[in-house]
Amino acid sequence: MRRYWLGKLAFLLALFVMLTSTFILPVYSAEANWLKIENEHFIVYYQSGFEDDALKVLKYADFARQVLLDFIPYELNEKVKIYIYPAPSTTESGLYITYGHMSADYMRKSIYLIAPSEASKHNPLYDDAWHKKNIIHEYAHVITGSLIYEKRKRYMGDYLPMWFQEGLAEYAAIFLSNDPEIIEKYSSQLDEVKDLVRGGRGFFITVASDIYYGGAYLVYFLHDTYGKNLIMNLIAKPYPDFYTALEEETSKSIRELENEWLRWACTKFGVDFGKVYGEALVAVKMAVTVTESVTRTLTDKITLTETHTHTITKTAYTTITTTKLTPVTKTFTEIKTSYEARIIETAGEKLSSTLIALIAVVIMGLCLLISLVLLLAKRRK
Repeated sequence: MRRYWLGKLAFLLALFVMLTSTFILPVYSAEANWLKIENEHFIVYYQSGFEDDALKVLKYADFARQVLLDFIPYELNEKVKIYIYPAPSTTESGLYITYGHMSADYMRKSIYLIAPSEASKHNPLYDDAWHKKNIIHEYAHVITGSLIYEKRKRYMGDYLPMWFQEGLAEYAAIFLSNDPEIIEKYSSQLDEVKDLVRGGRGFFITVASDIYYGGAYLVYFLHDTYGKNLIMNLIAKPYPDFYTALEEETSKSIRELENEWLRWACTKFGVDFGKVYGEALVAVKMAVTVTESVTRTLTDKITLTETHTHTITKTAYTTITTTKLTPVTKTFTEIKTSYEARIIETAGEKLSSTLIALIAVVIMGLCLLISLVLLLAKRRK
C-alpha cells in the first residue's frame, strides 16, 4: 500500500513540475506550422488568412532596410525573421506582445508583431503609418544590436544609453524615412521637443529624458552636424563607454556638445539663442548642465520625468513595447548607475530562470524514474 501511494505521489509531482515548467520557460515556434513568404533579406511567418498582412509587412521591411542601409551601411549575414501573430502571444524570446506592441530580438535577428489587420480593428491608432514606422524602428534595433555584438562582442543595452538606442531608431523611422504619413502622425510628439527648446528648457538632460522623440532630435543633431561616420564610429569603434566615444569622435567635451545642441536646435526651431539661453547657461553651469556627470560625480539633484512611450529593454538583446511615466529625482550619474544595475539584475534573473527550469526538469525525471521503479516492483509481485 505504501508503495502504491508513493507511486501516485511521484506521478502527481512529475505532472505538477511538467505543467509549471511550461510557465517558466515558454517557447513558441512559428516556423514549424505557419506559412511563410520570403525574399533575399527577410522571411515573414504568418498563419492562414493573413496573407495580405504578410505581404504588407514584407514591403515595409524592405523599405526599412533601404532606410537603414543608407544610414548605417551594414549587411546582416542572414535573413531577418518577422513573426506575425494573429492575437496577443508570447514570442520565441519569451516576451509578451499585444495590440499596438512590437518587439525585436537582435540575437535571433527577429521582429515580432500582431497582424496589422487585427491591430487596426482593436484601435485605429495602429494604422499603416504606425506599422511602417515601428517596423523601421525595430529593424534599426536589429541592425544596431547586431553590429555592436559583431564588432565589439557587447550587448547593445550594456553600451548605448537609452536616449541613443531609441533616438537612433526613431530618427531613422521618422526623419530618414521621409514619409509624409509618418511625419504627420507623430508631429505632435515632435512639437513637444520643439516647445522645450522654445520655452528655455531644451537642455540636453531634459530632452534626453524623452528617450524616443527627444532622443530622435539629439541623434538628428549629431548626424546633421558630424555626419553618418560619427554614428558608425559611436556604434562600432572600441571605446570603453559611449560618452568617451562621443567626446573623442567629436573632439568636444559634453558641455561643448550641449552648447552646440542648443544653438543647432534654436536655429532649427527659429528661437533666439542669446535671448532664451544666454543668461540661463551661466546659471545652469552648476546645476542643469549635468551631462558632464556621465563620467564625473555630480552631487546636485535634478528632477526630471522619464517617459517611456515605446520600448523598454527586457534583456540585453530583446526589446518590447510599453508605456510608462515615472517621475524621478536623480543625477545623471545615478541614472547611468541604476541602468547598469538593471542590466546586471536582468542577467541574473535570466540565469535564475534557466537554473529553475533545469532543476524542474531534473525533479521531473527523478519522479518519473521513481514511478517506473515502483511500477516494475508491483508487476514482479
